[in-house]
Amino acid sequence: MFFYSLKDCLLIILFTQLSLCCSDGQFDLLGECQNCLFGCKICPSADDCTTCFDGKFKQTILSVDFCKSCSSYCMKCTSASVCQLCQDHYYLNGNSCDQCAASCGNCQTTSTNCISCTVGFLSNSQCISCTTPCLTCVDNSTKCISCIDNLKNAIDYQCICKNGYYQDGSNVCNLCNYPCSTCLNNANFCTNCQTPFQLSSTILNTCECQEGYYQDINQTCQQCLEPCKTCQQSVTYCLSCVDVNQDINYTNNTCFCKTGWIFDINNINCVQCQLPCIECIETINKCITCNDVIHQQGDTCSCQSGWINDQNYICIQCEKPCKTCSLSTNQCLTCEDPNHYLNDFQSCVCKPGYFSNTLSTCLKCQEPCNECNINGCINCIDINQVLDTNFICICKDNYYMNGINCYQCQQPCYTCIDSYDKCLTCLDTNQQLQNYQCECKSDYNKIQDICCHKNCEYCLGIDNCNKCRKGYFLNGKSTCLQCIENCEFCTNQIRCEICIDGFFVSIYGQCISCKTNCNNCTNQQDCIQCIEGFYIQENECLKCNENCKSCINSSEICQSCRLNYEINPFNNNCQCLNGYYELDNQCIQCIYPCIQCFNSEECKECAYISNIFLNEQNKCQCNQGYYFYEKHCLSCDSTCQTCVDNSMNCLTCDYDKFRIFIGNSCLCINNYFENENKICLSCNSDQGKVIQSCKYKNSTDFIWTYGEECDDGNQINRDGCSNTLIDQNHSCFNIILQKSICFQCPSHCIKCELDLIKDKPICNKCESGYFLDLNQCVQCQRNCLECINTPFNCLTCRYQRNQKNQCLNCEISMGYYIDEQNHKCYSKCGDGIKTEEEECDDGNNLKNDGCNSLCQLENYYILQNNISIIPVYPKPYLQSLGNSQLYSNNRQFKLSYNVELIIKDDFQIKDYISLYISKEQIIQPIDQEFELIQQIQQLDEPGKAILSLKISISFNRSSRDESLLIRFHNNTQFLSYLGYPQLDNEIKCIIPKLIFIEDTTILQVKITTQSNSYILYFIGAIFGGSVFFGGINVFYNLLDNLQMLSYFKYLNIEFPYNLNMYFDIFGFAQINFIQKIFDISGFLDKIIDLNQLKQSPKKIATDNLTPLFLINMSTILTIWISLGGIYYISKVIPRFLNSIKIKFYSDFNQDSWLIKIGIYYLKIKNIIIKICFMISSELFYSGLLRVHMTTAYDYTFSIALQLYSIELYSQNGLVFLSSYIGLLATGFYLINIYFIIQISEMKKYAIKSTSVKQKYGSVFEGVQHKPISKYFNSILLIKKLIFMIILVFAYEFPPFQVCSITLLSVLMSLFIIIFKPLDNFSEYIKQLSCEISITFTLIFIIFLTINNELQFLTYEIEQKVGWVCIFFMTSLLCIQLIVDTIQQWKFLYKRYKQIRNLVNAFLRFAFPPEPKKATFKILE
Repeated sequence: MFFYSLKDCLLIILFTQLSLCCSDGQFDLLGECQNCLFGCKICPSADDCTTCFDGKFKQTILSVDFCKSCSSYCMKCTSASVCQLCQDHYYLNGNSCDQCAASCGNCQTTSTNCISCTVGFLSNSQCISCTTPCLTCVDNSTKCISCIDNLKNAIDYQCICKNGYYQDGSNVCNLCNYPCSTCLNNANFCTNCQTPFQLSSTILNTCECQEGYYQDINQTCQQCLEPCKTCQQSVTYCLSCVDVNQDINYTNNTCFCKTGWIFDINNINCVQCQLPCIECIETINKCITCNDVIHQQGDTCSCQSGWINDQNYICIQCEKPCKTCSLSTNQCLTCEDPNHYLNDFQSCVCKPGYFSNTLSTCLKCQEPCNECNINGCINCIDINQVLDTNFICICKDNYYMNGINCYQCQQPCYTCIDSYDKCLTCLDTNQQLQNYQCECKSDYNKIQDICCHKNCEYCLGIDNCNKCRKGYFLNGKSTCLQCIENCEFCTNQIRCEICIDGFFVSIYGQCISCKTNCNNCTNQQDCIQCIEGFYIQENECLKCNENCKSCINSSEICQSCRLNYEINPFNNNCQCLNGYYELDNQCIQCIYPCIQCFNSEECKECAYISNIFLNEQNKCQCNQGYYFYEKHCLSCDSTCQTCVDNSMNCLTCDYDKFRIFIGNSCLCINNYFENENKICLSCNSDQGKVIQSCKYKNSTDFIWTYGEECDDGNQINRDGCSNTLIDQNHSCFNIILQKSICFQCPSHCIKCELDLIKDKPICNKCESGYFLDLNQCVQCQRNCLECINTPFNCLTCRYQRNQKNQCLNCEISMGYYIDEQNHKCYSKCGDGIKTEEEECDDGNNLKNDGCNSLCQLENYYILQNNISIIPVYPKPYLQSLGNSQLYSNNRQFKLSYNVELIIKDDFQIKDYISLYISKEQIIQPIDQEFELIQQIQQLDEPGKAILSLKISISFNRSSRDESLLIRFHNNTQFLSYLGYPQLDNEIKCIIPKLIFIEDTTILQVKITTQSNSYILYFIGAIFGGSVFFGGINVFYNLLDNLQMLSYFKYLNIEFPYNLNMYFDIFGFAQINFIQKIFDISGFLDKIIDLNQLKQSPKKIATDNLTPLFLINMSTILTIWISLGGIYYISKVIPRFLNSIKIKFYSDFNQDSWLIKIGIYYLKIKNIIIKICFMISSELFYSGLLRVHMTTAYDYTFSIALQLYSIELYSQNGLVFLSSYIGLLATGFYLINIYFIIQISEMKKYAIKSTSVKQKYGSVFEGVQHKPISKYFNSILLIKKLIFMIILVFAYEFPPFQVCSITLLSVLMSLFIIIFKPLDNFSEYIKQLSCEISITFTLIFIIFLTINNELQFLTYEIEQKVGWVCIFFMTSLLCIQLIVDTIQQWKFLYKRYKQIRNLVNAFLRFAFPPEPKKATFKILE
């Protein structure tokens, strides 16, 4: 039978709309295969054939297709008499088939015209017979393809004996002798041997056993039984073994595996025990001994979960937070916390939205955090949220928090809480909060969404009135001003246009009152209309009846009535409306359902509704069993006798219906139940037996009811049901009003039920310590108190659980001990065995060794190879670099790490960080221009580098109390060279305070400082002239003032930019140039650690000034040395000049020009000797005292710094020496003051002597010799010392520092004013004006000091205060310039004759004298 292929079936299904695929000769009929008519191969239906089988042809009779047979031997025909194709061995002869000749396989045309043969070979369409030994042949009779002898095979068309046979001389095939597989010439001459024999290497053409076989007594080869490789005598008597890891046991010649190896499952080859097994049995993992004997558990050497083998196959624990690891203890496979995930470096890091609270756990960021760390949020879920200083997400201004998102507040709220309309602050300044609502203030009214002033009727915006209410007018500032009194409409506050009711406008625009109770009038005599409640009679307003709202002609003739009154048409009086009653001159409505009443308690008539009546107390009441609700009397529930408010809220019950009142309901009394008709019936009735709440019980009726546990229909005890109680370890199947079927539960089962189909008990619950398995209670493992499904799947534990929520088995768990009394399992900290509950156990209970006495890891420690270590985590550091001056716009920072990092080739740190600026609670992305410069220093090891990042920020605004915040996006990108990830998610650094200065301000300050510089240059030029021409004394006061101003910059306040830059121009007045020229600070850095010295005040230290007296005195010491040199030169030069002798007449022969040269030489020599004499005579002591007083500011400054940082017991010799020299210098200064005081006390006549003037003239020169005034220079020295002590020692108390210096200046000013210590008036004016200017400067600096503490001034005002200070200091310089110029000019005019002559000549030229008229008295 022919079958379709799968492809054909699929095609048929496709084209027959998924019809059934049937075999040939069948068709699909409604999903079943039905047979076609006989002989039909393919048919769509029973009577419709499309194709017939071979040897059949189709014939249609009466619309039915039949398949009929062809003629004999015909395979294909069109009718019974017409054949088209014949079967094999037949040929077509006309329309019929005839047989071919016997030797032909197939023929055509005639029976002998062969096309294939059955015997012989085909030649010229004839079949010719083969010759012996061929059975069949091809091409010719001797070319065999098969042989007559079945012991021969046709090979290469020749008949050859088969294998195992040889051909003798008569061409007969004979069998070879065993064990030859092939032989030649005779039966024993082997050419090949049968397996397992092989040709012998010793005896030719004979067979012997192969290796692995031995020849038994029967001369057959027996294979050695593995593991024998070779054997003898028997298959198990081994001579060698198949496996090199096997040895021979020579006692019985058997193979056995070497130590550390076992036989495989076939007991042939040896397989090595799997490390860490040293010896094993049965399987490679079933260990006898392990490399790590501590962790050997039974016959396994595998480390428990969370441990791995080290290189010596010792179990070491994975480092936290790894749960399991491979290769190394910090290369994780899984993590302890499911909130971890493995990064590319196989480290456990917290998932996004989680942070690491411990080494091994991650906590979910508390919403609304998007990302967070242990300090709080890093960023927020909602873009409308910002971070406060506590790293908590809070809503932006004008937003409120709802859940985790922020929503915008709606008007009128500016800020709100909980909801958009629960306000905290208001947009409208004219609103105030009341119960979180923005309500208009008391003087404002709400008009639409705006609070308008109560005097305004309509507003266009906040404080923008468009129309005023009556009595007010709109001024030019969109506010309402009140009209004059009693005015309703006006345009100014002088005249009224329309007055209020009861007033009229006078001719002067004033509102004059009408008559009493008059509402409208034109003058005070005539009333046009009275106020409401009054009527006009004879030009007077009289009162209406009290119930009338208005009346006419008479008080009783009402035109309108008050509320709830109506006019009686009969008398025009006002009376209460129908359904109202009068009380206290008011009409009050009757209470429904009363429609007419006497008062609130008594009703006249009830509303016309059903089931209501007027009772004896004149009240409207519903009939019994009804209650009043929404203007109707509705029926109570059938359970209530009476009710109120609703049908189920009973007031009374009908006891005759067996009901009792309980909790506003009428319930059936005890031992009764309520049926479906809400009727209470007795529980003892037949219906009560089936009611569950009745709990009917009768042990004698032998049927089960709800009041019984069971009732098995007998009185037999211990049969499962005894006295209606279920016996222990039994259960009963109960059906109401039928006998109970009781049965015993399976062993250890405490609750079971009956399977009615199988008629056997089914256990539902086992007793404690057992679990249910296939209706059997199976005992749990010993460590389980209760379990489920399997003995080891514990629900509760006999002892306790470990950290993996597994029940501990104290007997076999390493490091645990049993407390049988309390059924607990405990570990001992310090026993050197780490348990699940312990983070570490180092074998002791010592603290501060990484593992504390509770076996918990101490801060920053982790466990590695069971040793507590502190991992070197990458720690980022952010620090401020470079220029941090207050008025510099640039700030630089450096980000660096404490350890080397693993850096990839394409690593760019900018891809993993974000920059923010934080201030107080607000964190915002950086809004200034910045530049990032990444620096990576590659080390020898690949990928290992030192990473740093320079950040340069250019500010275009001021910055105060701000910090630069760097947030890291992916900490796993920052790995230490040991593979530990960075823990910090962010880092910040305070931005040094910065004040941004506008270009206009910079230009103004530049112009001012340049102008003052020019003044100083001019004064300097005059000073230079005085050095050559004399009069230098007038400049000592100027130098003192400039020095004092130069030290003002060390006042501990933040000066505004203009004042700060202004003070810089006085820097030249400080005599510390030697330190700067020779870079003494740089020299000190090499011999002493300046950080170990007590720090000087901040501003002074910023100026690179050291506290060491020896260093600070270098400049003053240079001056003193220079003076010594000058003194020495002034002594040597006269001696040298006097040693040169010139003889004028004899030497020069009386030449006139030589004589002139000699005279000039003598003059010059005389001048030089005089100058030298003057210098040497005045230098001691007057010159020295003058230099000392001039350098006193720098001297006292050095003393004060040394005393501030004194270290008398320093180990450094330089510091020790400088401290003691500083003390000596202080004593020297005080002695000097005392010395000058003593000089000042000389008598007046002594002062005038030439010798005293030469020695001490600098002390009393220009000073009045009066009782107090004479101490002027001593007071100046004391003032300078006090000034420096206050400046240095009071630095940390700025208000005290500035106020004390101001007071010192005030006292000095008062001293000059009161005692007038100077002789020269110009000098007095100069000294006084300068001191007063300094005093006023300091007074304004006090304001800046207070502002530094309280911050009550804006920076613009600070700048203005700075300009005031600059004004006073510039005034000081101008006064000095003017006075010093005048004094110098007077000095030169007085001293030099040539200048006097030049001036007189100029005056004569400019102002020529009038010519005198000649007199002629002689002629008279």
